[in-house]
Amino acid sequence: NKKRDTLSFSNFIRSPYLAQCHPTPGENGASMRLKRHSNNKLIDRFCSGFTKEGEKYDPQTVIAERAENIVQIRTKKYKQWISDEPDEAAYSNSKEQFLRNRIHVQMESLSPTPDSDEDPNDLQERFVGDALNERCVPTYNDFKGIISKQKWNRKMIRGEQKAYDVLAEKKKLLSMYSKADLRFVLDQLDLDFEHKIGYNYDYVKEMLDKEDSFVEKVENFFHQA
Repeated sequence: NKKRDTLSFSNFIRSPYLAQCHPTPGENGASMRLKRHSNNKLIDRFCSGFTKEGEKYDPQTVIAERAENIVQIRTKKYKQWISDEPDEAAYSNSKEQFLRNRIHVQMESLSPTPDSDEDPNDLQERFVGDALNERCVPTYNDFKGIISKQKWNRKMIRGEQKAYDVLAEKKKLLSMYSKADLRFVLDQLDLDFEHKIGYNYDYVKEMLDKEDSFVEKVENFFHQA
């Protein structure tokens, strides 16, 4: 077996982003990640559109997405998802119908904050269930929310799930970043756009501006939260 090269986290967030072509499922409904049909004309027609002029089309190597790094591809995807001028590949009927029926929900809106006593099921029904009903999407008579986000543990057998602790996960993720990494990410983000979609990173700037140890500052921030 060929040994895979692994990148450090710092190198990973700075590396060029490339993604192969993964079209939407064909008529058989099989996900392209699970089964590739080289003779599927619909798939080939879609993927071949990403082939550069003069190059031979190869469904196994054609690159559909490119960006300077993973932070920038995130921004590009978010802007594409909320754009009022979506690419024609994003919809199958009319653009007007697509814009009218699409739903944007922030994942953070689906779980109560640690200091909130709001019921998660009621919260999700308001943000998701009501929107689905307005668009005549069939749902259960009694809306069934996901009480907490679940995180898969590779050591657990399929079906067993572990509750997702928001604060613990946020603390764990922040601990992976050095100060230089966080400054790099902030520099790559379109902060005006982030504010428009409801994200504020002032708390990160506050931690970076403090003179004490960054690790200690992360610990103190979550101890106070």
